[in-house]
Amino acid sequence: MPATAMLQPMDRTRPVAIRWMAATVCGFLLGYLAARATHNFGVPGLTPLAAVPRWALTGLLAAAFQTWVLGDVLPPRGRWLAVNTVAFAVAGVPAAIPSADPNSYGITWAIGGALIGIAQWLTFRRRSARPRWWPATTLIGFGLGGLIYGHGGELLPENINLRLASLTVWTAAGVGVSVVTGWAMARGGRA
Repeated sequence: MPATAMLQPMDRTRPVAIRWMAATVCGFLLGYLAARATHNFGVPGLTPLAAVPRWALTGLLAAAFQTWVLGDVLPPRGRWLAVNTVAFAVAGVPAAIPSADPNSYGITWAIGGALIGIAQWLTFRRRSARPRWWPATTLIGFGLGGLIYGHGGELLPENINLRLASLTVWTAAGVGVSVVTGWAMARGGRA
């Protein structure tokens, strides 16, 4: 292998989908941990706005990682960070609607995903080859993430720590979101 191959930027040597998925999952994981570390910015847990800080921090951190690994595919960093932070915060409201039915998370997260997808589409519609599909893609991705979040606890051991269980299903939901949106990003957002 020539010596110059090792000096190429990361965005030219790794597939778009893998980089997008890794960045998104890292954003979900660290967004959750940041919300825990900040004590949810003082927002009480049993209110309609309880999920907003976690969602906003997830959007901010996912966008930060996404621009780091896919900078030339996405809009300017500041715009992408702002749009995602606000869109994820808004999506946190319907996503937090309580229900005893775990399937309801698929619906409420899909609504949030559509809101996020529209905001993102308005931001990068001139950069992607297939931007018109992006809101539907995020709706499906977040719907899948919501189903994983709603049913994920059923797959965990009964004696698992509640905080660890919550972190695990939140991150697993991020994996679900990232697989669908990463596939679409690679199809329409090639570097």
